[in-house]
Amino acid sequence: MQDDVLQREKLINNNGELTKIGFFKDFNFDYNKDSCKISKSKLKEEDLYVVYNHFYAFIISVSNISKTGIDSVALIDLANPWIRKIELKRTNSKNEVQMPLSPNEGDINVKEKNYTIIIKNTGNSRRILCHLDDFHNDKPIDADISVIEEPSEFVVTTETVKNNEKLFVIKNNINCMKAHGIVRFQNKEYILKPDNSCATLHWSRGVNYSNNNYYNFTASGYIDGKLFGFNIGCDIKNNDKDIENAIFYDGYIHKLSKVELILKKKHIKSNMNNSWILNNEEKTVNLVFKPNIDCFDEDRLLNKHMVFGTFNGEIIMNDGTILNIQEFTGFVLKHNK
Repeated sequence: MQDDVLQREKLINNNGELTKIGFFKDFNFDYNKDSCKISKSKLKEEDLYVVYNHFYAFIISVSNISKTGIDSVALIDLANPWIRKIELKRTNSKNEVQMPLSPNEGDINVKEKNYTIIIKNTGNSRRILCHLDDFHNDKPIDADISVIEEPSEFVVTTETVKNNEKLFVIKNNINCMKAHGIVRFQNKEYILKPDNSCATLHWSRGVNYSNNNYYNFTASGYIDGKLFGFNIGCDIKNNDKDIENAIFYDGYIHKLSKVELILKKKHIKSNMNNSWILNNEEKTVNLVFKPNIDCFDEDRLLNKHMVFGTFNGEIIMNDGTILNIQEFTGFVLKHNK
């Protein structure tokens, strides 16, 4: 684990290189996109919010990828598997959305002819407002969601790509945020309450690079009345990295070593009816993921799977506490290229 950054530091130097590489528990950095030496055609900025409970999920993504502004909105019924997702390219490519330079602060404003996405960050809470004129069959969708009680610790990782210090990926995964609000679609109201609904933010900046052998498992919810979650990354061909593996429990991070993923078949579609096994050498992680529904990106720029399902098994904390995981809702992200 990397030492905590106690004072705010510059993350990219004048040569366009990362000044810090590794795992951190807070984004205590000054990030300046203009300092990057990455070609704009290779640059990616994405804020992905996933708000869900055991019954349904609402997903919203805002991104600038390779000179293209592309957003997406999805609504998923997890109890009676049903999904509707729409991907939207902004019409005015010259007016790209200004993305926050930190996951801790900054707003997002997307205002197109047929849809609006506004994300307000006060520093203590976030408010997600979304309206689409035609989400499905000429029917609009509206969402007003507040994300509150953000944890003081979350996963921050900075990595170089192909050993090139000027090509890098900066990721922040904030789990276990409470969520409340409402999503309205087709005369139905999807109610989110903070005692059963959580939000996760996947915040990424840097080169548009993805490893199609890498699976990122994440979940947030409650165990025995306490907020619990995890973020686990597995490379099925080269599982030497454990950089972003961590447990979130009662507001604090507990670092995990590398975790192995065991799949019966190679492709996600072939594994939708199989159990996915997660374990490690220390035997502190013993989980079975049962997939339910795949929220797949059609656009080649996004091009990733988000498979929702449930986790069962146990996780042993550093102090020996055993957490029993039963039908715990979460998802896995996997890029398709």
